[in-house]
Amino acid sequence: MQKTVHIHSLGPRTVKGDISNNISQLIQCVIFKYLNTQNKA
Repeated sequence: MQKTVHIHSLGPRTVKGDISNNISQLIQCVIFKYLNTQNKA
């Protein structure tokens, strides 16, 4: 899993976009781990 933290000084809109991107990546990561746990069980 790759953990990337982007810090921008371009304004709230870019930061807001990065936050939503990070949240979607986090959700995908959680689902991926959940599916892996289900497959192992």
